[in-house]
Amino acid sequence: MPKTAKTLDKCRELRTLHPPVRASELSPEKPASLGQSAPVLPSGGSGGRLVLRTFVAGHPLGQGSMRSLGKGRMTHNNPQLRAWRSSVAWEARLAHGCRQLEAGPVSVSANFSLRPRRKGDSPDLDKLVRAVLDALTGVVYVDDRQVAHLEADRLVDPALDLALEGVLLTVEYLS
Repeated sequence: MPKTAKTLDKCRELRTLHPPVRASELSPEKPASLGQSAPVLPSGGSGGRLVLRTFVAGHPLGQGSMRSLGKGRMTHNNPQLRAWRSSVAWEARLAHGCRQLEAGPVSVSANFSLRPRRKGDSPDLDKLVRAVLDALTGVVYVDDRQVAHLEADRLVDPALDLALEGVLLTVEYLS
């Protein structure tokens, strides 16, 4: 079976498991079932066309520096980063469905909530955003250069419930 046919079968399966939801049915205070996402259809009235709104549960990790493995090979300093980015990409894929990626400008909103692992330990907001934007590349938009508008905030609370730790993502096409 060609790769495209396998992808289409997977898309049909995802649509069956996660039926579409209107954006107006989602409460801004409560993400879609905390960790369970569904494709969001545009409801109109916002600045752009709503592409997705989903909550990715887990401890958000920042995309830090790279280190050399020798002979031109590079890797990220944090070995857990790959798993975090995969989680973000998977949830976004479920929420976005199998719609065609567009090359126009997008607006991204990322609201991070996390518990510090050690006292005074929390990743920089720009590194958190970089990891999420890279994870969404090829899933929601073609390239992260398309991000024309970005809103991000970070809540660090040692008493935060672990079920609320993660990132609430909203992506809209501006054109």
